[in-house]
Amino acid sequence: MNEDKNTELHYTLVRQSRKEDKLSLQDFEEIVQKRIEFGDHMKENARFQLPLHVAIDVQTHPRIVKLLLDAAPQHALRPGGTYGYRPLMMAIMSQSPYKFEIVELCLKARPQFDIDNPEDNYLLSTYPEVIALLIKYVPGVACQVSRYGMTLLHKCIHCYSTLKLDVDTARLLVEANPAALFRLGGLSDPALPIHQAADFASPEVLEYLISAAPETATMEMRPGRTPLKIASYWADAEQRGLKGGKDRIKGYHRRLAVIAKYDPEGVAVSTPIVREVIRQEWAEMARERRELAMKAWIRLRVCMRKEIETSSI
Repeated sequence: MNEDKNTELHYTLVRQSRKEDKLSLQDFEEIVQKRIEFGDHMKENARFQLPLHVAIDVQTHPRIVKLLLDAAPQHALRPGGTYGYRPLMMAIMSQSPYKFEIVELCLKARPQFDIDNPEDNYLLSTYPEVIALLIKYVPGVACQVSRYGMTLLHKCIHCYSTLKLDVDTARLLVEANPAALFRLGGLSDPALPIHQAADFASPEVLEYLISAAPETATMEMRPGRTPLKIASYWADAEQRGLKGGKDRIKGYHRRLAVIAKYDPEGVAVSTPIVREVIRQEWAEMARERRELAMKAWIRLRVCMRKEIETSSI
């Protein structure tokens, strides 16, 4: 008696994951297609796993996942397994080299996202590639607004510590919904994306957001609470006995220096400690630019020398 309720398709998927039992991809596809014709792809095992869940769990090739999704696109949203994860979530959490290809297949099969759904929100704290795929396949996803007034841009900035939002992804979010730059969002302390970026984002993302909407650089989320004020919180961390780690304090200092370029009036009324931090960071940024320029010049000279040597032969 088959107590685990696995179908032949479940067993086939597991066997294919073992090196000693591996078939060619073409033969494997033919077997899976036959089992789909018998309806195996619609049946759960005792752990509430469809063959699609098993295929993702054992890191099957995307072509097999596509066969299963083509046969039953609705399964892209079907919870399964011990923890009730959907295939999309399983793909993101897996260590498969085909992770993003399978995420794309799931989103193409069922392009759905709810900004107030906790499981959907988890996607925003994973990878920039996932955000890009959401924007590509889910219509209007960047324009969704949560019950607390937050857009996708707000949430992705807030998730920076795990997501590591980059400039390219931030640009996709802004281009998909430019109005998000001017929207106050949040439960207890509504803020613009620029205010959140001053607290969480990388200096590069912060600089991009300011360049996309320069007028937001001096806007207040509440009286006196400008982006410059937020970023200056850690300027005198040592004097106030704050312990946030050197990297975190350095990140705040660099963000402070970026914002200061766009808010000279705010700098003028800042404390001497804040102005000194800004001066030091600007000097460091200038040094880094000089180093980059020097490296670029050296590379150019090397390329020119090679070109001359080649042409003289």
